[in-house]
This record gives sequence, C-alpha cells and structure tokens, in this order.
Amino acid sequence: MVSDDSPVASRRKRRVLSSSDEDDVTSLFDENVKTPYLKKTGKLTLKEIISIFGDIIFNTKSFPRCTEVPYRCSHEAAFLIDMDSVACHKDVTSDGLGTYVNNSCDRYWFKNSKGQLIRCSSKKFDYEVKSTHFNLKRDKSFKRRIIELTKSAAKAPIFTILCYSFKGASHPLPPMQPHGNSKCDRAYTSTKQSVRTKITEKKGKVTNQVIHDSLFQEAGGVLKVKNDTDYPRNMRQIYTAKSNQQSATSKDDIFDIISKKADPNSYVLDVHCGQNCHIAITLASPYQLEMLESMCCSKNPVILGIDMTYNCGEKYYITPTVIQHPLLLHTQTMVEPTILGPTIIHTEHNENVYRKFASDLVNARPGLRGVKFLGSDRQHEIYNGFKVQMPDLKLLLCKRHVEENVTSFLEKRNIAQAAKTDILDDIFKDLINCSSESEFVKELYQIKCRWDETDPNIFTWFNRYQSTSFKESLIKCHRDAAGLQGKHFYNNACESMNRLMKTNVSRKTNLCAIVDEWVGLVNSQENHLHRSLINEGKFKLKALYKHLEIPKHEFFKKTEAQREKICKKLNTQHCSEVPDNHSTQSSISLTQLMTSSVSGRAGHKLSDKPRKRPAQNMQSEFCADTQVHDKSVIFKDRFSSLPKKGPPISKCYSCRSSYLPTENVVACVKTYRQYFKDGKHHISHKLENVYVHLRCMNHKDFQEKPIHICNYMHNILSTTDMDQIKQATRSSVDN
Repeated sequence: MVSDDSPVASRRKRRVLSSSDEDDVTSLFDENVKTPYLKKTGKLTLKEIISIFGDIIFNTKSFPRCTEVPYRCSHEAAFLIDMDSVACHKDVTSDGLGTYVNNSCDRYWFKNSKGQLIRCSSKKFDYEVKSTHFNLKRDKSFKRRIIELTKSAAKAPIFTILCYSFKGASHPLPPMQPHGNSKCDRAYTSTKQSVRTKITEKKGKVTNQVIHDSLFQEAGGVLKVKNDTDYPRNMRQIYTAKSNQQSATSKDDIFDIISKKADPNSYVLDVHCGQNCHIAITLASPYQLEMLESMCCSKNPVILGIDMTYNCGEKYYITPTVIQHPLLLHTQTMVEPTILGPTIIHTEHNENVYRKFASDLVNARPGLRGVKFLGSDRQHEIYNGFKVQMPDLKLLLCKRHVEENVTSFLEKRNIAQAAKTDILDDIFKDLINCSSESEFVKELYQIKCRWDETDPNIFTWFNRYQSTSFKESLIKCHRDAAGLQGKHFYNNACESMNRLMKTNVSRKTNLCAIVDEWVGLVNSQENHLHRSLINEGKFKLKALYKHLEIPKHEFFKKTEAQREKICKKLNTQHCSEVPDNHSTQSSISLTQLMTSSVSGRAGHKLSDKPRKRPAQNMQSEFCADTQVHDKSVIFKDRFSSLPKKGPPISKCYSCRSSYLPTENVVACVKTYRQYFKDGKHHISHKLENVYVHLRCMNHKDFQEKPIHICNYMHNILSTTDMDQIKQATRSSVDN
C-alpha cells in the first residue's frame, strides 16, 4: 500500500482520469470514483487482455483502475482492479449478485522478453495469467470472467480484470433468491473472504453476537457501511464458520497427538478414539506416576482427589487428579500445596472413559492398583470406572456437595428454618460422626420419629438416596481410615485445580495447545517441588523433613545423576515416616502445628494466679533430661517445666485451648516452634520445647517413640494419667 500523497498515488489518480478511449475517460460505475470502467464491454479477447497487462507492467500506457470491487454490476462491463487496494484477492468474487457456478479455468504463462510478454511453458515463467469463467446461477446467460495477473514468486495477484457479459442480447436479471437452506425470504449475498477471515480470527475470544456487532462497526456502521458484503450476513454464518474450523482442525489435532505419543519423552500415555469422533487422551509424567504410587498406595495413604471440569477449548472435558503433598508447605499460605496429577482430556462423560483412564495409569505403573482412597463429589461414573482397575479403592465424598444436596431438598419441601437447622444438625453433626455403619443405622431410626413430625417424606428420601453414601463414604470410621482424624473431606483442592486449568486453556480450541498448556503447568510444578529441596520456589519442606534439604551451593556441585537421586527423596520419604537419624524429629502432628496459632508462651502477660515454684533439684533434673532425651517424649509438671523467671504454660501448643487449673501434667517434645512476630510468620532456628495436653497426643505421631518420665513425676502422675499415656503412646514407659 502507498500513501495518498506519494508520487505513485498521484500517478494512479491521473490514470483513473486518463484513457485512450474518449468514451471511457469520465465513465464511472454507479457514479463512484473508486470504480471506473475499463471498457463498457465485457467481451475481451486474450490478446487484448495480455496487451493491457503488458502496458501496465512496462508503463507504456495508463488505464483507469478500481480501488474497490464493483457492487452489483448487472450489465456488460470490464473493470481493472488494483489488488493493492483490496483486503483479500478473493474479495473479487463477492460482487453482491448472488451465487455463481464455476464453468472453467484457464492458465497462461509469460516471460519478459525485451519489454514484451512472450508465452512460455509453466516450468520457467515471470508472470501467470489465470482466467476463471462463471455463470450466474439464477440466469445462466449472464457470465462473469475473472482474469488475474500474478508474478512468479507471488501468492496473490497484483492486478485483476473483472468482466461481465451476456450470452446473446442484454436483458434485466431476475430477482435474487434466498439461499437454498434458508428459512427466510431474505436474498442471499456472498460475504467477502476478508470478513470471513476476521470471523475465524475472533473465534473463541468473544460471543457470536459481539463478533457480528464488531465487524458491522468496522465496516462503517449504519451510517458508513458500503454494502452487505462487508459484514456477516447473520449469526448463523458466524456459528457455521467457527464450527467448520473446529471440524477442519480436529483430524489434524488427533494426528498430532498420536505423533506426540510416539515420542518416548512425551507425557501422552494413550489416545483412545471411539465412535462419532469421541476421543480420550491420558496425560501423565513419569514423576507424577511415581509420586502417586508413593503417596497413595502406602500404609498411610494420601487421598487421590479427582473432579471433572467442563468447556475447556469449547468442546472438551478435562478431568485432572490432585493430591495434597504431605511433605511440603506453600510459602505464602502455609498449607500443604495442591499438586496436579495424571489427567484425561475427553469428549464423553461416562464410566467407560474413566475405566480407560485408570487402565492407562495401571498399565504405565502397575503399583497404582493399590490406590486406597479416591476423593470426589457425587460423580459415581468416576469411582465405578476406577474401581475396576483399583480393587482396594474406597470413595470419600465431599461434605459440602452432600450438604448442598440435602439443603436443596429441604428448601424444595418448604421446611421451616428452625426445623431445617435441626435436621441438618442431626445429619451433619450426629449421623456423619457415627463410628460404624450399625451405629449409623441405629441413630438414623432413632431420629426418624422426630423427622416424621416435620415431614414424613424427609426420612424416606434420605434413606433411599443418601444413607448408602453416608454409610460407605462419609461417616467417621471411613474418614479415620483415610487419615482425616475426624475431619471431613472437601473437594476444594480439585476445584481450585480445575479453575487453574480453565484459566490456562479455556481460550484454546486446538487440542495440541491444550496439551502443551498442561505440560507447561506440570513442568512448572515439578520444578517448584524440586526447588524446595534447596529452599527455593513456592514450596518449602515441613519442619519434620528439613533433613532432606541440601544447601544450594552443594546441590549445584552435584552431577545430573546425583541431583536426580536427591529429587527422588520427595517420593521415597513418605509423610508418615518420621526420620530416625536427625535431631529435628518431633512427635507433634505437623498438620496441627501449621493450622494452629503460636504458642501461648510468646508475648503473654504473667498470670495473676500464684505460681508454683519448683525446687532447685527439679530444675536441674529437668534440664538434664531434656539434654539427654531430645528425641523422647517427656512428661512434666507444667509449673516446673520452665526457667525460674518464665510464666507457666497457659495453652496447649496443638489445640490452642487453655489448660484447666487441675491440668498440671503436659507432654513435652522438642521441635522447631512457630510463632508470629511483627505480623510475620517465623520458625525458630533451633529446637525448642513445646507442650501439649495428654489427650492431644496423636497415635501415629507418638506410637513407638521413646517415653521418659522424670523420677519426681511419679509422685504427681495419677493412675488415670498413666493409663492415658500408655493408651496414647502404645509403648513402654522408660523410668
């Protein structure tokens, strides 16, 4: 394109107004200066056409040139169109006259010989002339001819001659007809190719209505639009254009995905193609498979979360798996990070899809047959599909989803607010905390009479649609078996990962682009997992696993094989395995430590109650014991467990509740104590004593750990205290 002020543009303007034919000098089609006639006849011979093109190429003669496509020329005429002024060379075919039938196409090749165009073969040429003949569909006597001049190295023509003529005498054209598939009486016009290209470029970013409105505005709006070929015909055209592009790329996408599977370093485990072009693609990295086997198949397994998300890439489901990494904490939230696991991309949602997903995982890593717990909402197709390949699998349902279902039912029954609150308390405070299935059934029938007074249908509905889910997936005994320790399972981690996946790929319509986004997310997470070993990145090791950390400068000196071995420690060191060969061992549940506040010692005022001063021999005995038994659990009188100038212990480090005046005995362990100072979270740089209730000792944390009771404590500990210690620790007591 050239500017209007350039010499070339000035010459073009003069050429429009100059011609050897006196009749054509000022002849303009439709009184539009941008569409002057070349000839007022459309019956040009090949010799005349080549002569015109030769004069244009060698600048021996000037001709009037059109800078836009003539609109609805229904009489004999010829136009010379400068293709530099047209958005797309295919826009010439959209002349507003309706549908044409392509009759034939002729090609001629020429070379430059001393300022003349000489015909030559197609093997070596300078210019190509392509002549395409059309008949108007509603009047076959009306003919259109498009002659394009193209340079040998160019893909688009530089000049086009557009000719209209009649076979026989000229006559008015019949009225335009609607499209054959149209359900309205509106006449059909062909939209310009440049407009159709803009539709596909905007695909997936905005709605169809927004695309239509924006293209109409780009064409000039109601006040400035030139004709109906400059904007989309209707909303259906936009929808069809988007659908055609998706179907046109789907086969290529599947081929590319299958090609990725052939790559040994690819994360594509398998590609399943079914009837009606339904596909399922299983994605997993070797590190993910190793991590799942280590975390989800051990004696103290981590729950494997799974949840499906809709409308990724406008036509795909994505079902990722996730785990809460038990060795790490997020540096900002101080909670266990959610780690993305193997994922399936699919177009159907049924049990067969998830059976294939589980089968692919087990085939790639046979140890995954031992996955113990699957956490999800009420998508039973997922659990039923996984259960076939993982026979020991138990389902844990999200409490929030079940509670929403029950609440919705009660609201539909128009239950009063007070009665609804009582029923929800019966279900989610009493029934859900039953320790066995028989106890659940007994409790359910005990509250039946109370429910029947409100609405007899409540018990019938709950017993038919909810009781089985509670007995198999929600009551306390199943949650305790999964290591939740009385807490409930929530699907928040899965849903947060779904939001992250949709944020990254929801605008991607290309299947390969979705896979590439997923691979990028997985690689990023694995990098942060490994960087936690050198105290970098978004994650960090828990205090119990600080012994896995290696100084950065030492890590960078390692070879690649040595670094790989170090990184595998995150999978080989299970969350329930407390290190035996490191002084950071602690018997307090680290999950409790991370979710609790700081210890009651720091920043508290002195108690107003009279303090019991310990004897000097007790102080020395306590100091000696703590120095010798750093890895032991020591039971102390909380009034004698501090230096002389310190306050007594006022709160339990685990549950954060205050000690009762009668609670003198505490369990003392050494750990890296957490506290807040100046609004920031801190962890002590050395091991410090923390104190917890006897009832707060976790079985898994204290089991098989050395227990030490000072001599003077035998006179303080009651028989009840000794029984509670033995029951909590399940180990012998060292005197």
